[in-house]
Amino acid sequence: MSILNTVGNNVQSNILRDTGLDWRVEKTAGIFASTSDGMTASTAKRCATVRTDTNEILGVVGNDYKVVQNEELAYMAERISGSNLKVTNAGELRNGSRVWMSVKAPSFNVGKVDDEVKPYLLLSNGHDGLFSLSGTPTSIRVVCENTLNMALRQGRRQGMLISIRHKGDMEEKIEHLTDTLSEFYERSKEFSKQAEYLAGTELNSGQVSDYYKAIYNTYVEEVPSEVTSAKHQRQHNKWQSTMMKWWDTYDTESASLGSNMWVAFNSITNWVDHSSSFRGDKKSENRFFSNFYGGNAIKKNKILETSLAIA
Repeated sequence: MSILNTVGNNVQSNILRDTGLDWRVEKTAGIFASTSDGMTASTAKRCATVRTDTNEILGVVGNDYKVVQNEELAYMAERISGSNLKVTNAGELRNGSRVWMSVKAPSFNVGKVDDEVKPYLLLSNGHDGLFSLSGTPTSIRVVCENTLNMALRQGRRQGMLISIRHKGDMEEKIEHLTDTLSEFYERSKEFSKQAEYLAGTELNSGQVSDYYKAIYNTYVEEVPSEVTSAKHQRQHNKWQSTMMKWWDTYDTESASLGSNMWVAFNSITNWVDHSSSFRGDKKSENRFFSNFYGGNAIKKNKILETSLAIA
């Protein structure tokens, strides 16, 4: 790809070296395997992606799969960053099967107090054939470290995630994706206005209760009006337990940040981020992907839309 001819300047090289992503991935010509009787089986229809510094197989892909190198992710991050943004961090998950870089926009405070929000553009790529090259605008609220994705005008999943598959003309696709993600800076300013709008919507305790019930019934489960069975009792107990968590966060934050929709909204997204349960050996990684790309990310964005409508 000719893009690689533009990669390798000092800034991009420093990003890769400082974050430990200065390695490459190669695609094998086919796959060979030993059978139980000592024979060798092979196929040219499937290939393996191999991390060249460790010779570890990262995934099995089709022969039309196009590798996107970490260099190209650094190229995108550097092009998007410009004068108002900066590349702040990067890393790898699952032994390099997934890599990511973050580009930060200027932070902003919500309301009349020091409630800092840090907007980021999370660039990510999969080397295992299971994850596309993607860009996700997101934010981190410092006071409780809960996250919220910011929708762009284009892309799937309500615009929160813009991705391209590892097939076809990757150079053209990468350029188009980079151009689209460049609107991230303007989107972060728009999000700050939405946050201010919620912070300016004052609530009393009865309004908070009504808001919580509306969100719970819509995005968690319908609360039964009467307890007439063991199932209803379990649902009611879950509802009460969840409300206690939401109210605990709200009471703590509203004491210093005020009683408003922004605080109530974040008490819910904080619960979504930190209370969801995940199984398996990689619970932390599974939570990370859900919060930024999966079900949790989608739920939080829908709750934001509903909260803005209610406010």
